[in-house]
Amino acid sequence: MNLPKSKLIIATILLSTIFLFSLISFLQHTKNNPTQVSYYHWKSTYKLNNDQLKQAFPHQLYIKFLDIGYSNKLEVITTRFQQQAPKNTVPVVYIDNQVFKHEGVERLYSLIKKKISHIKYPSLQLDCDWSLSTKKKYFTLLKRLGRDYPQLSATIRLHQVKYFKKTGVPPVKRGVLMYYNMSDIQDISIKNYILDLDVAKSYHVNFDQYPLALDLALPLYHQIRVIRQNKITMILTGKTLNYQKLEKLAENKYKVKQAHYLQNNYLYEGDLLLLDAVSIEDLRTAAQTLKPLIQPTEVIFYEFSYAKDFGYKNIARIAHIFD
Repeated sequence: MNLPKSKLIIATILLSTIFLFSLISFLQHTKNNPTQVSYYHWKSTYKLNNDQLKQAFPHQLYIKFLDIGYSNKLEVITTRFQQQAPKNTVPVVYIDNQVFKHEGVERLYSLIKKKISHIKYPSLQLDCDWSLSTKKKYFTLLKRLGRDYPQLSATIRLHQVKYFKKTGVPPVKRGVLMYYNMSDIQDISIKNYILDLDVAKSYHVNFDQYPLALDLALPLYHQIRVIRQNKITMILTGKTLNYQKLEKLAENKYKVKQAHYLQNNYLYEGDLLLLDAVSIEDLRTAAQTLKPLIQPTEVIFYEFSYAKDFGYKNIARIAHIFD
């Protein structure tokens, strides 16, 4: 049966309207999905309090399974699991950039496949600050792994976004923007090595052109940089100091006025201590600054052992800035 031309036009308009409203509804639904909260677990032994996991309720737990480095020979540290990892685990493999200067892709591929079952873990993340000289090997490894792990992701540094036409874009499903440690750790003039918001802003370039979808990683930790004779001699975890034996020089900067031990490390008189710390306010500012640049589906906080100190609800509020 042939419809009159006028009725055909009306029917076409009606169908187009229905389709348009359906599309708008779908996009609104997608946009309104809350940004998920996930965490990194970056210790050599896995043993978490299940009650703490229930309180944090992470969307996913990114657990470092392998730490691959090179010092005269290939060195591999495998995380010891004293209890079973949760079902929402994403294994992470850290590879020092130097490894690619000494080892072939096939050996690294076989090592990862042997240690991490692609059947049990379809998701996998690789963490490597690659360089121009190692890019080809690293990207080849990612392509190989992508055939076995359908949900393969890779960490991305700020400079790798700003200069992506030169550094390249890893062949993975998604990237995770590591929004911390963006300075030179040997630069003692840096006020806060963990999260320097002023330095970060200088890298807010090319996000509108970057072709890989990005999630976000934000820091939840503290550290103490020990400076001796104008050089970083050690980095200690945490932020606890013996203030009675220190002289405060500036905000987060102290001078040792009486030699003593800190975390079983001897501090000499005259050593300088730089306390790198992150506050909820810092994280809020970082998220608000990044909101116009990226639309992450999840924010991964580094590292889970510090989450309780910040408060799980406070952390969730940071992620939901992107909603």
